[in-house]
Amino acid sequence: MTKRRNWDVHPKIIRKLNQEAIYWADNILAAEEELIPVLQEMDRHRYFVRFGYKSLRGYCTKALLLSDNQSQRIVTRVRRAIPSPKIGI
Repeated sequence: MTKRRNWDVHPKIIRKLNQEAIYWADNILAAEEELIPVLQEMDRHRYFVRFGYKSLRGYCTKALLLSDNQSQRIVTRVRRAIPSPKIGI
């Protein structure tokens, strides 16, 4: 009969890893809040094109190594925050 590896690890190590995971999960939202204004500026001037990306989503996915879902969510937040130019005033 083989031992289960999960039970061989000391509980303090598991608690420490859990605390680290909680810490980083909490900081993901804060990091996104700081990332949005930077990406707004990059989107406004299309700076991502200089790095060889056709879209802000491609830049987020390939350069920043975010998942497709994260990239789409962040790009949506970036685009909603930028006021569109008013036409016909």
